[in-house]
Amino acid sequence: MDMTNRWMRPLSESQERGSQLVELALVFVLLALLVAGVWDLGRMFRGYITIANAARDGARYAIRLPCLPSNAIQRAALKTAITNAVIAEAAGSGITLTAANITITPDPVTTGCPTTSNRDVRVTVTYPHTMWMGGITGLGDVTLSASARMKWFGNDSG
Repeated sequence: MDMTNRWMRPLSESQERGSQLVELALVFVLLALLVAGVWDLGRMFRGYITIANAARDGARYAIRLPCLPSNAIQRAALKTAITNAVIAEAAGSGITLTAANITITPDPVTTGCPTTSNRDVRVTVTYPHTMWMGGITGLGDVTLSASARMKWFGNDSG
């Protein structure tokens, strides 16, 4: 019997269905990985948008509330109010932040109020985002960081 003829024969209908099922299984696995990866990137993008909004909200609080250079208790309350505003904004979208995730420059407690020479207030938020596909892609946790800078125009005098 000639072996080349065995491989050249057309497949029967049952053999054809079996090969289609194998091809479907291979393509389905690749398609499922692609969809899961896109879903994971979408989650990461949503997390970034959330912390960017939280940083902006904190910067807005920082420029609107008074900062009294001679009153350390008021400056500590200002820092707490800014931190709480950032945490509340992120919590509304399901992201849990702590004070360790938030950096305020200038820090009202350690460096005092913004000065006339440097009126910028910057609030930076970092967040360790866990990728669902991290084990497959090798990314694991990705640290997202967003910052908002606004001008401080000073305390109201009246």
